[in-house]
Amino acid sequence: MGQGWIFGLVAILSLGACSTPGLHYQARNVAGVPDAAAYRTVSVGYFSGPEGDWYTSAFESMLLNADFDGGPWFIVHNPGAPRGTYGGRYSGHVDIIDVRVDEYTRSEKKCVEWDGLFDCEHRAEVLQACIDVDVDVSVTAKLVDIDDGAIIFQNAYHGRSDEHDCDDVKIISGKYAGKRKRGYGPFGHFHDRFGSPSGYLTHDLVQEALRETLSAIRLDIAPYNSNAKAPLLAEAIDPEVRADPRFAQAIAAAEEGDLDGGCRTWDVLLAAYPAAPGVRHNAGACAEAAGDLPRAQALYAEAVDGMAMFRRDGAAFDTLVAALNRISAVRNSDAQLSNLAGAAERGDNVLINPSLCPDCITLPLESPSMDESASKAAAGPL
Repeated sequence: MGQGWIFGLVAILSLGACSTPGLHYQARNVAGVPDAAAYRTVSVGYFSGPEGDWYTSAFESMLLNADFDGGPWFIVHNPGAPRGTYGGRYSGHVDIIDVRVDEYTRSEKKCVEWDGLFDCEHRAEVLQACIDVDVDVSVTAKLVDIDDGAIIFQNAYHGRSDEHDCDDVKIISGKYAGKRKRGYGPFGHFHDRFGSPSGYLTHDLVQEALRETLSAIRLDIAPYNSNAKAPLLAEAIDPEVRADPRFAQAIAAAEEGDLDGGCRTWDVLLAAYPAAPGVRHNAGACAEAAGDLPRAQALYAEAVDGMAMFRRDGAAFDTLVAALNRISAVRNSDAQLSNLAGAAERGDNVLINPSLCPDCITLPLESPSMDESASKAAAGPL
């Protein structure tokens, strides 16, 4: 099995009137910035600016949760670890770019008198005071080589969050018209908040916007696994193959989850109809999903060449060409991942045995991560 792609044991065939059938499996993808991904033993310095302490901890947790092929990609050291024990250090700064506040009133019909649980006695129009707050943030992250101080990676990432809140002010219709909601002033609890937009910021609101940047950074600095699809042709192009019931049986087998049976059938059909482009293509999809990229590329190329005796346009031909173009990019990515794996074996910027790392950081339970919500900070203005 090739190293480039992992065959999904739970791969399925997706068929539908509005979608192209295909074999779904797990793919391996290179990082957006391969130079950064090569630094696998790292530390996290400080991110200055609003919520900098929180973001420093969140960034560290993101690194610790950056898994690839079922294992951690980074080994994270304490910043004070001895020189030479890690290759690079991340740091940066946080900026609040914009805060937009929209204050308005609206009326809404709701229950103002209850006779019992779920039993509304009287409904009326109620005046509400509302506030919408939108926050835009920016995080500039950089990676510096510890040995020579060179900046390996630096980029700015943007995040956004919003909050909507309305408060009842008074009843404006019905027998209780003019009555203010108990406990509120002229504009409810918003009365004391009117003023500078910065007065509407809360820790949660800013942290939510900052959290958006972590997933984008994650894709740039480490390889990642994702779902992929090797498209299939649901109908044979060659009339002789179309008349052979085994082609449809192979599609049905894959649809029922019997991928081995379906792919074995296409291999049998390939021996029977070696020049049929549809058979070649579907056999290539099986090879792609199984991780045999060279065979997949060869079969896709043969499928495109086999269209010379058929109409070289239309949806079927587009599917064949797209598959050939895609597999070329996949093999290029696979070569880059192999180079990174080779660097790890040579010991470039990575510690092979993390158990020999007494200063390494393990994930703090209270730290935010990509998969778990962070512990909420106390609400209140920044």
